[in-house]
Amino acid sequence: MSMTLTMVALSVAVTGTCSISSIRTFLKFRQQEKMLGRETASRIETNFTDEGLLIKTLEEHGMEVILEEDGAIRASAEEKELVYSKNFQGVYEVDLGGQPESEELVQELISLEEEYGFNVQEFTYQRLKEHLSSEGMEVHSEEVLEDNTIKIVLNV
Repeated sequence: MSMTLTMVALSVAVTGTCSISSIRTFLKFRQQEKMLGRETASRIETNFTDEGLLIKTLEEHGMEVILEEDGAIRASAEEKELVYSKNFQGVYEVDLGGQPESEELVQELISLEEEYGFNVQEFTYQRLKEHLSSEGMEVHSEEVLEDNTIKIVLNV
């Protein structure tokens, strides 16, 4: 007899607060407010909750990462700088500061969200494999599907 476990990539499974449309909407609103001469928010809530995985994701995107004394994560590359800090719910928010709204910024934020999701999946996969091994469970087969879902079949 066998049992199948399916691990769906976080970027596919979670409709987060920092989706493509919410990033675009936020930046468009911010641009409109600036044109009207109004102060605007510069922070967007993300799906990031794990410091280590966030740092790994930022570094994989070629960013220089500095962990500040107050727990904030400062990431910079070329002329852009992003500052991540946890809110009271334990979720990271990214402070865009005075960066101009651009399609490049939108794409960078979306790319970071997607890569973080894959890093969460990879971390969870490794932990699951360790747990299965420690419990003496045998993996019959593994398959990575087209959408990066991981299908694991166990012998039970």
